[in-house]
Amino acid sequence: MSLPLLTAAIAILTQLGAECVHARQEHRAMPLGESLSPYAGPLAKGVDNSSLYNKVMAGYQGWFLAEGDGYDSGFVHWGGVDRTPPRATVDLWPDLSEFDRGETFVTNFRYPDGTPARVFSSAVRQTVDRHFQWMAEYGIDGGFVQRFGAYISDQSNWNYQRACAVLNLVREGANRHGRVFAVMYDVAFDHSSVAAIKADWTRLVEEMKLMETPAYLHHRGAPVVSLWGYGFGHRAFDPEAARELLEFFKKPENGGCTIMLGVPNDWATWADERMTLLQEHATIISPWNVGRYNSPESAGEHFRQYWPGDLELSRRHDLDYYAVAFPGFSWTNLRQGSAPLDQIPRQGGRFF
Repeated sequence: MSLPLLTAAIAILTQLGAECVHARQEHRAMPLGESLSPYAGPLAKGVDNSSLYNKVMAGYQGWFLAEGDGYDSGFVHWGGVDRTPPRATVDLWPDLSEFDRGETFVTNFRYPDGTPARVFSSAVRQTVDRHFQWMAEYGIDGGFVQRFGAYISDQSNWNYQRACAVLNLVREGANRHGRVFAVMYDVAFDHSSVAAIKADWTRLVEEMKLMETPAYLHHRGAPVVSLWGYGFGHRAFDPEAARELLEFFKKPENGGCTIMLGVPNDWATWADERMTLLQEHATIISPWNVGRYNSPESAGEHFRQYWPGDLELSRRHDLDYYAVAFPGFSWTNLRQGSAPLDQIPRQGGRFF
């Protein structure tokens, strides 16, 4: 049985057997104490970390894992929930032509020439460093490293250990290549989620000394923390819990942070507690545009519909507006064929 997948060359990979054959790798999981230690590595001058103005930032999810990377978690985000993927959950295979052999991992798929297809892991130091090197080479100023609610809800499990390791590697990569970074929580706003975020941030501040890192992004005189998922209909939202979290980040002992909220694109129509809390605590608004348009023409229509009102409201409440751009979209393998392939075509970069 063959499984069609898009590669960088739009080729087809063929599934091998049920077992994954992987090369010997000498990767280890980073101990939590090491991940949360203050930074003492090399520094490179580069991007000014005092402001988000005029900066292009990438969303750095850091969620790709591979069998053999030290975390004993299989091919997370490459191939579904199975340790050796009988299917892929990506539609584009990564181009690894610039990677060293030792930092990639063999899967049970093959390239068109018959050689085993390989993937990377977001938990490998050399790979994360390479990503930030690319950012420096191609004019990307830095990244928002995401911390997902499911990964930080229990600090005793491997999810938390891995998430802290990725953050540690992002911090190192940004400092080594003169980039900036900031934490972006991808969460709901209920009391249990808020408690997990507060506990996590406290460790990052007290143990990791995160905001003292030279590469950590600041804006309007304070470190930036982004809270993505604010006000989305499918996310829990308790006004009391939301207020508790927003006030927590504003306290001096927690950084007195500049708060960036990732909101749905209709945020300007709100007339409830979501808007009240936003106006009281937020400094930066970043509406989520992914999937809201599917061509350069419909993008223009979207901007004309939403941006004038968004910008007028932002000016009225002294909010900075940080737009989201995306290069295209496809998730047919993740949705097991229920979504169309190449749903929002990249058009050779024209869409982006």
